[in-house]
Amino acid sequence: MSRDILTNKWLIGGIVMLLIVAGACYLWYQHDIAPYKQEAAEAEKLLHQSKETKQVSKTGNKAEQATENPLSLKNQNAKFDNKPLIC
Repeated sequence: MSRDILTNKWLIGGIVMLLIVAGACYLWYQHDIAPYKQEAAEAEKLLHQSKETKQVSKTGNKAEQATENPLSLKNQNAKFDNKPLIC
């Protein structure tokens, strides 16, 4: 009977020690990868900003083209308006 109590204590003690070691490893891992997580967050922020600027520049280019196209068409039409029609 005393042997069962000692075995149970060692078994419970081993499980508790395993949980403590696993918790310590988890905390060490989180501490160890913290700088990499920060770099990844900064890179993601820069990527998001670059996507936003590309979208803004695309809409800006479309607006510029819309304003430039009527002017260029008027200039092209002006070149042809002065020529006589040949029938």
